[in-house]
Amino acid sequence: MSEWVFIELPSNTIADLSAPELPYPIRREKMALYDELKQEGLPLLLIAEELDRYLEEQPGRVERYRREAAHLFFCAGVECVMDKCAEESVHYFKLAVWLDPAQLPARVNLGMSLHLLSCGEEAIAQYREVMRRGTVWDWWQAWMLCAEELMAMGRPEEAMPLLIEVKATVPDSHRFWELLSECEQKLNPACPHCGARLKAKTRFCGECGGKLG
Repeated sequence: MSEWVFIELPSNTIADLSAPELPYPIRREKMALYDELKQEGLPLLLIAEELDRYLEEQPGRVERYRREAAHLFFCAGVECVMDKCAEESVHYFKLAVWLDPAQLPARVNLGMSLHLLSCGEEAIAQYREVMRRGTVWDWWQAWMLCAEELMAMGRPEEAMPLLIEVKATVPDSHRFWELLSECEQKLNPACPHCGARLKAKTRFCGECGGKLG
């Protein structure tokens, strides 16, 4: 078992993180690194890494840290995204969701990080969980991202119902309208020669006779 030192974080060091009820654990052998890093600002990733290690060693303490740890891990995930460390961000977003299943921002960000790692089905699962727990008016980005993932996987017929739901919110997103157009074209392709709508699995246009494909 590790030997732990407990530190008090300065107040308001992390946006929206309420004052912790308990001090944060740092392994004694990591204290020199912590003291060095904090000279340049809050060493968030080190604190998150140490808390992760502590809760793994002391599972009985999870409930004591649950609320603050969920937000801390979410912030660590965001910092990993900014550092372009997708695998690390997935780890911290998963911890945030584990501690607080209702934390929808963590789920959306988890889905996006999973997308970067080409884990499409896992990303879709996270977006669908956001859709189950939230409303399209508040979380339309999850609907759009899920549709985008489905489109990338060649499943426009599953993407279109999601895009139709989002369309009702009139989203202020150029990417959404592009995606909707792409999905419509895949489901109802047009002849490249005359623009007429084509029937599925046809080799020649019924209007102009042009060869397709």
